[in-house]
Amino acid sequence: MDAREQWLLFNLLYRPTAPFREAHVVRFIVVILRKYRIPFFHDAAGNIVVGVSSEIDYSRMLKESAREPLRVFVAHMDHPGFHGVRWHSDSMLDVTWHGGAPTRGLNGAKVWIANEHGYAAIGQMTQPRFDKTGKRLVSARIRITRKAWAARPAASVLFGGFADRAPVWRKGKLIYTKAAD
Repeated sequence: MDAREQWLLFNLLYRPTAPFREAHVVRFIVVILRKYRIPFFHDAAGNIVVGVSSEIDYSRMLKESAREPLRVFVAHMDHPGFHGVRWHSDSMLDVTWHGGAPTRGLNGAKVWIANEHGYAAIGQMTQPRFDKTGKRLVSARIRITRKAWAARPAASVLFGGFADRAPVWRKGKLIYTKAAD
């Protein structure tokens, strides 16, 4: 991987994202596509379709015959995480969890919190609650331990996930990130 590819990958993986909260990743990708003048458009579901500049061009391309088959690559831009639901107090945020999660060691687990501007706080998970099977995390309370906001934001604009040592890092030849699936 050359330096430019590593820069792109690290910057992409650094972006905060959670289910239905992919705006930071989308903005980064759109900036890169525009910079390199790569055609793209957003479909009705909000997906980025790369390689054509409109749905009409995409439909036309699908109907064309060619020697090579049309290859389509799909990637989703979110990772398991939580959404803020309501403030229990100035430092305690109730959240709902979306996606897979471990079931052990959650009480006290370090989490990152973001909003529309980027990473905004660090906290600890408390009171994790599971579904009836005990195998799926559904909600928790987050104790805010460090924050970047002056005025408390609406709970509904906050989202986050488990915090590792950094959003992305390299150790030897391996690249690690907060979540990759």
